[in-house]
Amino acid sequence: MSLVVSTGRTGTQFFAYMLDELVPDCLAVHEPNPDGFILATQRIREAFGDDEVITRFNKMRAPLFGELVAGSKTLYMESNNNLVPLLSALLSHYPHARVLHVVREPISYVASALNNVQNSTYTLHGDTDLRKRICADDFAHDPYHGHWQSLTQVEKLAWHWQAYNKMIREQAAGHPHYLSLSFERLFASGDPKPMQAALEFMTGREFSLDKLSTLLLNKQNHRERAGQPRQIRRLTEHEQDAIYAVIERCKDAHYLAGNLPRPV
Repeated sequence: MSLVVSTGRTGTQFFAYMLDELVPDCLAVHEPNPDGFILATQRIREAFGDDEVITRFNKMRAPLFGELVAGSKTLYMESNNNLVPLLSALLSHYPHARVLHVVREPISYVASALNNVQNSTYTLHGDTDLRKRICADDFAHDPYHGHWQSLTQVEKLAWHWQAYNKMIREQAAGHPHYLSLSFERLFASGDPKPMQAALEFMTGREFSLDKLSTLLLNKQNHRERAGQPRQIRRLTEHEQDAIYAVIERCKDAHYLAGNLPRPV
């Protein structure tokens, strides 16, 4: 099992496409239904223990795991940021699982999230986002606990960026099968070697740099033909300063390491 996790807006859906193209015996999925959002919030808000998390996760993924048993697939890869609060339980139950952590620069992440309109109705942590997402109010020790509603959307996204990256590191950085790579190196550098490292880490297979270069170029050409998402607006200097202010204020905050078991 390989899990690709991040804050979101890090191109992780592309891994499902790449593995479908390159590894016929890999069942690669991106945020499969159910996406795990409810279970993630229950882990935090209702203090679901590891056993409860694993029971519900395995039930959610039973149809997919059934394909592994019944078919010709031998590898399972899921990219899904809803798995972030569940990592310690998953790694305890699946100790050989691999975790790829993709990290995007915070300014780039917030700008992307602001301009990514979901279902033509809302953006992450925006006023019309009806999902009760994990936030500072879920953590009594967080410096923004009790003040969440007073934050701007930009500040909320900055909080999300730092909290989710910390949650991943707190649970998985000590795991023997953990790899962190930057979004910029994977998708914006023009160098296929980081993608090669990611895919070989997840699958234990070897991949040709020439083949990866072609697939990455096809992805870029497809995006150009389809048209990049239009920037609704650029972040102002004040908003960029606000992002770093939130990250700085939360620098000593911890989210899961204190009350959830670390992977062995």
